Amino acid sequence: MTLQKLVVTLEVNVKNSGEYDGEEVILAYVDKCPAEKGIDADNQPIKSLCAFKRIALKKGESKKVSLDITGYSLTTVLDDGTRTFLPGKYIFTVADKKLELEVK
Repeated sequence: MTLQKLVVTLEVNVKNSGEYDGEEVILAYVDKCPAEKGIDADNQPIKSLCAFKRIALKKGESKKVSLDITGYSLTTVLDDGTRTFLPGKYIFTVADKKLELEVK
């Protein structure tokens, strides 16, 4: 599989527990764990935004939300300016939920 065709889909349940109808922006972040890959951690972000979706929820409503994360979100820019994919551990975070995946 090529990196361009790689898609990781995260599904999360979101509930409006407030008293009013509203909107929410669901944010997904990825931590590329650069220290484990021999990359200078000082030159890498702690985490990066990799997907987001805005949804409307009525009072008391729950929805399952799918966020598609492309292979491009799993790349990093090296000191020489080249963008590359580094296989290894990735941690995806949505709100207080974390998912750790090994990507080869």
